[in-house]
Amino acid sequence: LFLLPTTPLVPLADFSAGRRMYLPIACLAAALLPLPKANLIVGALLGALTLSEAMLWSSPVCVWRRTYEHTNSLRPALALSRLVPPAEARAILEARRTVGESQSDFHTELGRLALADRDAAAALRHFGKALALDPDRASHHYNRGVALQALGQSDAARADFQRALQIDPQHPLARKALMAPAN
Repeated sequence: LFLLPTTPLVPLADFSAGRRMYLPIACLAAALLPLPKANLIVGALLGALTLSEAMLWSSPVCVWRRTYEHTNSLRPALALSRLVPPAEARAILEARRTVGESQSDFHTELGRLALADRDAAAALRHFGKALALDPDRASHHYNRGVALQALGQSDAARADFQRALQIDPQHPLARKALMAPAN
């Protein structure tokens, strides 16, 4: 029972539960080492399990990739897509299109990737979808303004930046965009 939460037999919604088990597993493995041969094997297995879990938690990419692979949820796909190269990020998001199509964050992330590729028209489409799904979020107005600015539509962009500030008067990026000289 002590080791069960760290095994692949128990699907954890909270992966940090496995992380909290590192120290006890390492201590148990160390305690078993001087015992007879059977216990040595058990200790080696527990040590290997500890090492594999430690490697998992060594970077956010490893954690999110494992979570992404073990669930069909959108959240791990979004988190992982922010940590990997754009081509891989697009593939990750496309694999979650069925669960993400109705989520504004999904379209925001696709818009961010389009901007990274200097495809402002595609970014505008995605940011527009995100805004349609969640019109009360200041960041969606700001993002659409950035895409409009990239397309040379300065007046429309300024209107989006102003709307972002109406929703969130403390939005620093919208404030900065409005202070910048018009193209």
